[in-house]
Amino acid sequence: MKGDPLSGNVFLFCNKSRHLLKTVWWDKTGFRLAQKRLEQKRWPWPENEAAVQELTERQTEMLLEGIDFWKAHKELHYISVY
Repeated sequence: MKGDPLSGNVFLFCNKSRHLLKTVWWDKTGFRLAQKRLEQKRWPWPENEAAVQELTERQTEMLLEGIDFWKAHKELHYISVY
């Protein structure tokens, strides 16, 4: 983890079976920890470390709603049109 834990950013962690999601953040008086467990299904999560990235607020909302945006359709870029 290369981010500064005292920055106020929220850090997300998921266990190996992807049933448990934890968030950790600094609120200027100490660290806060929140945990959410799924009874059924699994959290969408990147399969490798290279896919880990900073998430926008909307992406975080989507994650907590169970939407797998990592596998969403990517924007297409064409070089030329015939």
